Amino acid sequence: MNTQGQYRILPLEISITVISFTIGVGILSLPRALAQELGTADGWISIILGGLLFMVLYTLYVRLQRSFPGQTLLQYLGQGPIGKWGVRGLAILFILYFITIMSILVRVMSVVINMYLLDQTPAEVIVASMLLLSTYAVHKGLQGVIHLNLLFMPIILFVVFSILTINLPGFKLEPLRPVLAEGIVPVLRGIKLTFFAFLGVEILFFLMAYMKKSDLRALPFNLTVGLITVIYVLVTVFSYSIFSLNATYFITFPMLELAKEMDVPGGFIERLEALMMTVWIMTIFNTICISHYLIYSIIKNELLSKTYATSTKTKELLPSVILFFAFIVAFIPNSLTETFTFGDWSGWLGGINVFAGLLFGYLTLWLRKKRTKFWNKSI
Repeated sequence: MNTQGQYRILPLEISITVISFTIGVGILSLPRALAQELGTADGWISIILGGLLFMVLYTLYVRLQRSFPGQTLLQYLGQGPIGKWGVRGLAILFILYFITIMSILVRVMSVVINMYLLDQTPAEVIVASMLLLSTYAVHKGLQGVIHLNLLFMPIILFVVFSILTINLPGFKLEPLRPVLAEGIVPVLRGIKLTFFAFLGVEILFFLMAYMKKSDLRALPFNLTVGLITVIYVLVTVFSYSIFSLNATYFITFPMLELAKEMDVPGGFIERLEALMMTVWIMTIFNTICISHYLIYSIIKNELLSKTYATSTKTKELLPSVILFFAFIVAFIPNSLTETFTFGDWSGWLGGINVFAGLLFGYLTLWLRKKRTKFWNKSI
């Protein structure tokens, strides 16, 4: 796919999109998950190491993308030794991954809304409402989805940093000490969780095709990962400091509890967790819309013939078909615990997709360069 004449994504836009896609559930549940996995307050070190790992992955992919500007990774691989059928296999893996992301997020969102806001509203109604809104957004195209991220992200970042700032008087260093009390092994074990929390590089496999070649630079993405790392570290250390490590172990969503701890003088604003919930729903909606659009794009470009892909009926019906399957998958887990387990499986699938994409991408690039050198010598 050559994107000449189509909508162009600017570096700032794609950076904000990466933040929107990445922080999702992680901003709420990562402190608890790290407390349970490590048993120490060193989870913030695992987060930093995970952020550095993803800076490397983003840099590797940006360098790869420069070899095929205007194309998605799957389109580039389809022209190499993997071939059309191999690319279709990868496309199916990406579709499964993004549809599980959609389903898990919308299911977790329904549970949180039931716990904190609408305790009498059936989960099915909440899930269906969110997926219908996502379908409407996808009908507006990529530009509409990207601009939703641009609209919501400043509000999200403002509220998150406001919550942390207001909790600053209660911050204590003692719960975070001693550092590395049980050595480096627990910290390394926690990198697995932070890897799942940082997943987001995979959306570049498809969205960087809409960027100018001159904009394909690693620095904006590394700064983006740096900002996500700062957010995760602050949320984690504040959770451990305000509630203690042992209490965080049992708190399902520490970030929402931090919002409850806020005390605005004069009682001007009450139930601040509802404000945090509203902002978090914006984040979840952004991630769902991105996943929904990418599923639609992959199916249209990789699995359908050109006749069906360009037909009006496909454009109108395909997002709704995706909604139907996402709704079914969302209710496969029977509880929040099973949903988080399902999320771990999705994280492993995402990791496989990321490393498979990079491996096959660099392998294709190497074989093409080798073939070019061979033909040049022959001539």
